[in-house]
Amino acid sequence: MTSLGYRAFQYCTGLTEFKCLPVTPPSAASGLFYQASECPIYVPATSVEAYQMADNWKAYAARIQAML
Repeated sequence: MTSLGYRAFQYCTGLTEFKCLPVTPPSAASGLFYQASECPIYVPATSVEAYQMADNWKAYAARIQAML
C-alpha cells in the first residue's frame, strides 16, 4: 500500500483496531478516520515515530502504537 484516500475509513465505527504494515508511512489524505471509532493504530515498532510525525497521520499520533 502506498496511499490512503480522502476519508478512507469515514464512519467506520465498528473498527476495533487498524494495522498498517508498511515501514514507511503511506501518504494519507485528510480525514482518514473521520467520524470513525477511536481504535488503536498499529504500525511496525521501528516506524511509530515516523507515523506520528507524517502528514495526516499526526492527527492520530496518540493512537499510533507499536505492533506486537
